[in-house]
Amino acid sequence: MTLDELRAITVFNLACAEQVIDVLERIQPDTAASAYLHPLADPAQVDHILRGPAYCVLALQHRPVEPLSRSDAVAAVLQCASPQVIDVLMRYPRVRPRRQEVASVMSDLDARLRGDLIQ
Repeated sequence: MTLDELRAITVFNLACAEQVIDVLERIQPDTAASAYLHPLADPAQVDHILRGPAYCVLALQHRPVEPLSRSDAVAAVLQCASPQVIDVLMRYPRVRPRRQEVASVMSDLDARLRGDLIQ
């Protein structure tokens, strides 16, 4: 993975976080997150790419002022993903469907970014 690709993933996560920074500041003023990526084809790497954006979807849905529907929140997050983010994601295994809400959102984002679902 190149530094430019790591930057693209970081920019994607930051763009998502900026959409809900007001919510995060109210809940946990010192919250911070970062992606810990390496080039091994490990499913955990997809978690590092998509967990932050998935939490962004949930925060957009549950924010106290002007909450979004799940589909609108997903669409807002997908708009932040550059082609370079998608290229990196495609190198890793797909997210396995899981029952937790954040994991479910991650699966949806993964499928949509890979072009498995109509957006």
